[in-house]
Formats: sequence, structure tokens, C-alpha cells
Amino acid sequence: PVGLEYILTSAQATAAYLAAREPEGTPVYVVGGEGLRHALTERGFVLAEDQVRYVVVGWDPELTWRKLALATLLIRDGASFIGTNPDATFPNEEGLVPGNGAQLAALQVATGVAPLVIGKPEPWLYQEAMRRMGASPETTGVVGDRLDTDIAGGVRASIFTILVLSGINSQADLVASSVRPDLVCGDIGELTQVWRRLSQ
Repeated sequence: PVGLEYILTSAQATAAYLAAREPEGTPVYVVGGEGLRHALTERGFVLAEDQVRYVVVGWDPELTWRKLALATLLIRDGASFIGTNPDATFPNEEGLVPGNGAQLAALQVATGVAPLVIGKPEPWLYQEAMRRMGASPETTGVVGDRLDTDIAGGVRASIFTILVLSGINSQADLVASSVRPDLVCGDIGELTQVWRRLSQ
């Protein structure tokens, strides 16, 4: 098992990004789940619904029109618009359903303001992960199943990228994409075999 100290979520990366730029006690309005709220309050941010410095948006399984309306009003009033990640969809047991990118798009249409996205495919999340591990791009690899976030982000951060075809993207998606991973594997099992061969 992997220890929690080796896990960095887009919510945690967003909180770290903002904490490096704002003092404790900065008020933020959150559209998102408990993980995002916890990440922000752990860094000293105060959750509020008026006179906020930031509107921070992560995937919200209990999203309502009221939340979107309040976020819209706050952004229009001058709050900075932050997104944890731009994933248009994510898979559940029923198929692909709207992800945080869909929420961000709704708010961008309503406000005319584009969000600053902290998570993949922006390089900041990768840079923060390497900083925590004491690693560098030359000694780091990115494994992911999404070309538009996992792999694109690794490319932007100058990290070796490995696409696995057992998740979101297929071989057909890879052929059609301008994003080029350094290595492609059918699944994690194949990646493990390749890794063992390379390590010998």
C-alpha cells in the first residue's frame, strides 16, 4: 500500500498553491466535496459565502443551481475563479458522467471569466508532487489513462509519460490526438512487465 504522504490530490494541490500566495484566514467560497473543503481549511482558509477572495471549484456530487448562482455572483463581484481540475467527465458504474470541467464551463459561460486551473494538465501539480518527493523531471514518470490531463500535464512539466489504455482513452483516441506519450501500455499489468524488463 502507498502511504498518504505519497498521495497528492488536485484539491490538496489547489490548497497548497493558494496557501503559498495568501495568508491564513483568507475567505473562500467552495463548490466541491468534503475533501476540497478539508484541504482548504487545513491550510487556514475560512469558508464563507460573501466578501470572499476566491471561488474554488472542485467536483461536487451535490451540486445545485443555488451553488452555481452564488459562485457566479461572487466571481462577477471580483472573486478570483479557481478550478481544481478540468476533467470534462469521469467514469462511474453507469458510464461517463459530467466532471469538474463541466461545472467550470457552466460558470465560465455565466461569468465570462476563465478559471485558473491548478490540477492536471497544468504543470503546477506535478511540480508540487516532485517538490514533496525531492524528485526532478529527469527521475520522474507520469502514468495515466487520460491524454488531455494526465499525459498533457506530464508533457508540460517535461516528465516521462506513460499512457495506459485500460481507462478513459483508447488506441483510436491516441491516433487522433496531438498529445504524444513517451510509452503506451495496454494496462498496468503490461506496464509492470515493461518496468521489470527495463530495471534488469
